[in-house]
Amino acid sequence: MKVEGYELAVYCDGTEHVDDRYKFPRFARFMGTRAGDCRRNARRVGWKITKDKDLCPACNEVWKKARIESRRKKNELERSKKS
Repeated sequence: MKVEGYELAVYCDGTEHVDDRYKFPRFARFMGTRAGDCRRNARRVGWKITKDKDLCPACNEVWKKARIESRRKKNELERSKKS
């Protein structure tokens, strides 16, 4: 009998964990038959997994909101320069 599989252990690199008021853990494990399956499962739950850093679902939401706000400000500046 041959058994194979992967286990992905991710740790949150975010700085939003000043106090542990978030319901999501800073650490999680995901299992699958391939490495891609593990990453896919983590992303389905809300983890952001990149080459540089991994963010838990709570920190990922904060990052998304900051990114949207930054892009909005950038677009406003570009529009004001054109006028």
